[in-house]
Amino acid sequence: FAVYKSFSMSGLHIITKGISVKDNKSYRQMWEYERRKLKRDFRFVKIDEKAKDITRALFIGSDDNPLIDIN
Repeated sequence: FAVYKSFSMSGLHIITKGISVKDNKSYRQMWEYERRKLKRDFRFVKIDEKAKDITRALFIGSDDNPLIDIN
């Protein structure tokens, strides 16, 4: 997983292995699973409960074969 500062610089974004979600219900299920994992493994971290809103989700694309311009 990866961690970086939020755009507001007042929090952290935590990126875990992705689970595809198709709608708000599946997003909330995934979010609840990840929230429980974080609470278990990082008890000192305060979790922003507003993150369960799908509109606050962050899309991160990936490419198995990226085109890299070395010039």
